[in-house]
Amino acid sequence: MFYDTWGWFALRLINGCATVGVFLVIESWLLLAGDAKIRGRLLALYMIVLYGAGVLGQATLGKITGLSDSAPFMVAGMLPSLSVLPIVILPRVSPLLDQVEPLKPRQLLGVTPTGLVGCFGSGVTNAAIYTLLPLYLQHTGLNVGEVGRMMAWTILGAMLLQYPVGRWSDRKHGHILLLATRQTPGSGQPRAFRSGSHFLADGRGTAGYRRFASGRSGSPAHG
Repeated sequence: MFYDTWGWFALRLINGCATVGVFLVIESWLLLAGDAKIRGRLLALYMIVLYGAGVLGQATLGKITGLSDSAPFMVAGMLPSLSVLPIVILPRVSPLLDQVEPLKPRQLLGVTPTGLVGCFGSGVTNAAIYTLLPLYLQHTGLNVGEVGRMMAWTILGAMLLQYPVGRWSDRKHGHILLLATRQTPGSGQPRAFRSGSHFLADGRGTAGYRRFASGRSGSPAHG
């Protein structure tokens, strides 16, 4: 392990680009393979699996870190490699793709303004949660295991709302859903943050509900 700000910045940038590519491929395949009538629920199940893995990883972070300082990084490197095995072993059918033309940001904004704005806002807030929230919790005196458990509760709040939001998006217009998910849980946040280092004790998952759910409801699939 090494401690170099610019080195980790470069690694994080590469990781972010790779993650975006993976998400684009997976979610595009799901949207093409699934019926438009159940598209929201299909993406919801996918997000439940994704966030479920995040909850499990955060909840066990303390125990893994107890093995060695480099153990979390080794586990994080091995698991994505193992996840490729089902794709390689199991038979699969690639979705049929029509002629694909690149969209400029201005064109994309015209096609799905709520989707573009919603995804951008969700990306910014999710980045803040995943980077600044653990730092804040650590600053309050929590150890790595306690920070992991707090983050697990936050992600769990997002996971629990995925299927109801996905089911609602199949029945309601995406614009209405985006506004509802952005506004409804927001009233609980001031009380949650006032409790200081125990801000999740009476508002667990409040941020997770609004941030994560609104990001998916604002995607082009729902817009």
